[in-house]
Amino acid sequence: MTHDGIEPGTMKNPIEDQTKDLLSRLDTLRDEAKVKLHLAGLELKSEWNRLEPELDKVRDAAREATDASKKALEDSVHKLEGLLKRAS
Repeated sequence: MTHDGIEPGTMKNPIEDQTKDLLSRLDTLRDEAKVKLHLAGLELKSEWNRLEPELDKVRDAAREATDASKKALEDSVHKLEGLLKRAS
């Protein structure tokens, strides 16, 4: 136990927690996009083809759970939400 009464290894990293939540949201949106884009027009499919590799890069960067990776993840979630909104 540390001097403040907290067991070592029990403190949560808020950036890591937020990143995990955003990764979960990203995965959910990605699955939804794949279903919706199956029936979408060519323009949205083309935009998806540009966005999907970016999602892979963001997932890899988010493993580091830094402020920069959290921002990149938030940006990707926002882009994917916009794409899905247009596909509806």
